[in-house]
Amino acid sequence: MAVDCADNVGGVKKLFLAVFPDNNLSYSPTIASGVITAWAGAAAKFFTYSVRQGVATGGSNSESDGKSGATSYTPTFSTQVEGITAAKNVELDSVIKNRLLVIVQLQDDTYWLMGYKNGMNAKLETNPGVGMSDFKGYKINGTGAEAFNWYQVTSALIPTISA
Repeated sequence: MAVDCADNVGGVKKLFLAVFPDNNLSYSPTIASGVITAWAGAAAKFFTYSVRQGVATGGSNSESDGKSGATSYTPTFSTQVEGITAAKNVELDSVIKNRLLVIVQLQDDTYWLMGYKNGMNAKLETNPGVGMSDFKGYKINGTGAEAFNWYQVTSALIPTISA
């Protein structure tokens, strides 16, 4: 296997959060070879959060059971949303009370979905800071459990699914 180029930069640029499709909310993605190429019913469902370099993460760990032969994945994410406003309070409150679908935009401008089959549970912390130069805003952390790792999302879909 050839070694990849040395421009494999890490990090998350944006997170997109949507309510997991329960209660007759129907999102029907078309998936081909692990890539979501179309997504009926997802128009304007995802809230977009741009983040500073180094404050957001998205990841996944696998676990295999030697006895059953099963493999599962634990997707995780964390981010900070700057500033505390009434509008952000309402928006985040409406999202955080549900299981989530999470898309991360990586530094290489690829998009990856976590929580496709089971959604992700998240915790929200409102942090006013202590000192004048402290972070003031929201911290969001989430985790899930899936049978498949991340799905890539075609970048052409992002403008249509963003709220």
